[in-house]
Amino acid sequence: AWLPSPYAWLPSPYAWLPSPYGGFWMPTLGNTLLILWSRMLVVVPLMAILSRGFYRGVWRDIQQVLRSRNWSLFGTLLCSGFFLFLSKVLLYWGLGIIAPGVAVIIFFIYPIVLLLLSDRFNRWSHFIPFAMVIAGFVLTTLPSGSGELSQFGVTLASGAAIAFALHLMLMQNLAKQLHPMPILLLNLAIVLILSALGVMISFPASWGVVFAPSLSSNLVISGLVLGGVTLISYVCNTMGIARSGAASASVLGATLPILTALLAGILIQSPLTVPQVVGMVLVTLGVAALTIVR
Repeated sequence: AWLPSPYAWLPSPYAWLPSPYGGFWMPTLGNTLLILWSRMLVVVPLMAILSRGFYRGVWRDIQQVLRSRNWSLFGTLLCSGFFLFLSKVLLYWGLGIIAPGVAVIIFFIYPIVLLLLSDRFNRWSHFIPFAMVIAGFVLTTLPSGSGELSQFGVTLASGAAIAFALHLMLMQNLAKQLHPMPILLLNLAIVLILSALGVMISFPASWGVVFAPSLSSNLVISGLVLGGVTLISYVCNTMGIARSGAASASVLGATLPILTALLAGILIQSPLTVPQVVGMVLVTLGVAALTIVR
C-alpha cells in the first residue's frame, strides 16, 4: 500500500521483487544502465573541463595516445574502461536488490581480490588483514533471521568487486606509461559510451528499462545529483592524495562501508543485523590494515 501510484502499471514479471525499496526505479539491468548513463553525461564533460586544473598536459597526452597506434596500449585502456563499467553496473544493480551497506561491504573485498591476483601475497603481514576481510564477508552474507538477503544481490556485489580489482590492475599497468588523469578521463569516456550502448539493447521485459513516463524528470534530477556527487568525490580524492599522500587517503577510503551503512540507516532506514555490523567492522579494519602493510 505504501508504493506510489506510478508502480500500478508495472507488469507481472516484477512479482518476484521484494517490496521495501522505497525508490523511484525498479532494480533492473536496463534501469541500472540508464542511471549510469545519465550520471556519466554529467561527470565526463565536467571532468574534461576540470582535468586541466590537475594536470595541464591531459589533452596533449590523450592526443599522443590516439596518434600512437599502440594497439597494446589501446587494448589495455579498453579493457580497463570495460571492467570499470562492469563494476559500476553490477554494483548499482546490486544496490537495488540488497541493502546499500551490505552491498558496499561486499564490494570492499576488492583489495583481497587484487592481492590474490598480484604476486605480493607472500608475506605473513598480509595474512591477518586477509582473514579479517574474508571473515567480514562471510558474516555479512550469512542469511539473516528474516531470510531477506538476496543471493543474487550478493553475487552482483561480489562480481563488482572482482571487476573493479581487474580494473585497478590494468590501471597500474597503464600508470607506468601515462599520467593518471588522462587514464581516468579515457576510462570515464568508455563508461559513458558503453552505458549509452547498453541502454539501446533490447532486454527481456523483466530486465529492461522500466519506469513510468511521469518519472522522467526524476531521471534528470538523479543524473545531476549523482553526477555532481561523483565529480566532487573524484576532485576531493585527487586533492586528498596530493595533500596527504595515497596511503592516508586509502586508509580514509576504507571507512566507506561504515559511512555508507550509517547514512543508509539514517536516510532510508536500512539497518544491519548484528553479524553484518561485525562483518562491516572487520572488512573496514582489514582493508585499512592492507593499505598500511602494502
